[in-house]
Amino acid sequence: MIGPLTYLDIALLAITSISGLLAMYRGFTREVLSIVSWISAACAVFYLIFFQNSLINDFSLIIGTKPQLAQIILSSLLFVVVLLIVHMITARISEAILDGPMGIFDRMLGLIFGVARGFLLVVIPYMFWYGIISPQNIERDIWVKNSFAKPYIESAASTLSSFIQDRIPENLDSLNSDND
Repeated sequence: MIGPLTYLDIALLAITSISGLLAMYRGFTREVLSIVSWISAACAVFYLIFFQNSLINDFSLIIGTKPQLAQIILSSLLFVVVLLIVHMITARISEAILDGPMGIFDRMLGLIFGVARGFLLVVIPYMFWYGIISPQNIERDIWVKNSFAKPYIESAASTLSSFIQDRIPENLDSLNSDND
């Protein structure tokens, strides 16, 4: 403990501050468009894997390897190429917004986004830690027990956990059997 703050409080303040400042510097538009870039690249790989098996098989014959290795190679290349192309496009869009009259508003929204992201960067590991270690052991740790942020982190973790559980099927094998 450092004064009235515990290590959990200090970690939360540090992570949310750094995330908020970085997002303010980059702007809300760039932050959102960078997420769009990653999602676009992941969707392209998803499309390749699930709907272009013939392309993967042809590529494996050309390079003389197993289809699984060809799938890894093609997926990796496609992910990087799509990520770079979409990033180049979105970087120009975000620069135009930051340099325009909406730049200060974009940066303020970026700050809010960054603080929220930083808070989630504390909540998600807390959820995993809480799931692995029994709640009784967590209550023994003074840096968690006496934390000012603990009620907020627990509330957010509970909300996020129930949100995720409502949307993930209990049996993930059912997802795989739908593709057969």
